[in-house]
Amino acid sequence: MLKIDMNKNYLAILAVSLATCSSLSSGCDQQTKISVLTYNVHGLPKAISDSNPEENIPQISPKLNSYDIVLIQEEFFYHPLLSSAVKHPYRTPLEYYIQKDEEIINPSGLSLYSRFPLENYFLQRWYTCNGTIDQSSDCLAPKGISAVDIEAIPGTWIDIYNCHMDSGESIGDRNARDEQNLQLARFLNVRSPYRAVIVACDTNMEEEDRLQLEQLLSLTGLKDSCQELDCPEPDNIDRIFYRSGSWVQLEPTRWYIPSGFVNEKGEDLSDHKPVAVDFKVTVGPAYGVR
Repeated sequence: MLKIDMNKNYLAILAVSLATCSSLSSGCDQQTKISVLTYNVHGLPKAISDSNPEENIPQISPKLNSYDIVLIQEEFFYHPLLSSAVKHPYRTPLEYYIQKDEEIINPSGLSLYSRFPLENYFLQRWYTCNGTIDQSSDCLAPKGISAVDIEAIPGTWIDIYNCHMDSGESIGDRNARDEQNLQLARFLNVRSPYRAVIVACDTNMEEEDRLQLEQLLSLTGLKDSCQELDCPEPDNIDRIFYRSGSWVQLEPTRWYIPSGFVNEKGEDLSDHKPVAVDFKVTVGPAYGVR
């Protein structure tokens, strides 16, 4: 049923795009540029954190404003601090956070900030994880995949995904990531069969997990922006993937690690560095179904 519904949505959007195209005197192609940032902010409770999130996360907040779309992982706590200086008008809906006493908890740790209108936000938890009090304790937080449609150009939508995979290098951890690869592929291929897609993910796939990464790319038809641009850190676990659609072409033009996410001493504000990718978005009839 979901696949049928999504195909109907696609046809409706295609019809609108055709109408828009025919009304443009300069032809059908439209272009824009968007910047995407992915960042694991290490928003763990202070008692178990090896950093100082109560000091670091408020410093992260204003730095997010330089990017069109921001995808955050591990923001389990401190959501008000992270949002305090963010100016993006569109965000993860409030119902995905939980108010507990005076604290706001984000069970998945996934958050989104966008300059562009969004709709159809959806969260799917991982069906498989490994470790509760050992092996990186991934089962203590459900994490998972979020999905949302973003209107990058009026009348043109890109599907944006965010995920945080099982960490660790044990057999159980790798098996969990294999299952998460399959879950992400099923979710993405059913929800976005003809749509342009950007996926930001803390994959927890390191150099020794390259076969696992290639499996993900094969299952989804995604491309790794780092690989495509021959970036200097091919084994960075924080990745931004993409896939063009039948009407929207995505082209990464720059992969980079922003330099400003440090405190006054020059120390990183998280145990991860942020990763950013600039994309050229082209809308027109020349791009066939993948």
